[in-house]
Amino acid sequence: MLNQSTHIVVYRAHAAFTDALGLGDEYVRETRFGKVAVQTAMTYEREVRRGARLAVDSWLLGVDAKRLHFFHEVHNLGDQTRVAVSEQLDLHVDLETRRTTPMPRTSSPASHVSLLTSVRLADPKVWGARFAFRGVDRRT
Repeated sequence: MLNQSTHIVVYRAHAAFTDALGLGDEYVRETRFGKVAVQTAMTYEREVRRGARLAVDSWLLGVDAKRLHFFHEVHNLGDQTRVAVSEQLDLHVDLETRRTTPMPRTSSPASHVSLLTSVRLADPKVWGARFAFRGVDRRT
């Protein structure tokens, strides 16, 4: 079982998704703000064999001024099965003070009411069992 390779695939997908939300490397360089993961959970559901082609679907499940709640599903493209899921809670931080800080209104996903529905239209099959989150949340 190649669980470590699945973890790397999720890490790369999370970075790409963060960039698509406007909170990636360019945002960090321009604002001196960034994100840190404070809680993460990975569940491996099926074996992944060497050479398997994997794809990741990502959702932003909830957001408020300082927090972003993500969910990622990993699928094996060969047999179309879900092989793993990952859930992560990130905090927005000021990289100078090393403390949490609200996202600027001009760049904040929380400032765009339609973001939670426009990023991904469908919800993942299973999510949210591990993290308590109050804020803009798709479960409510």
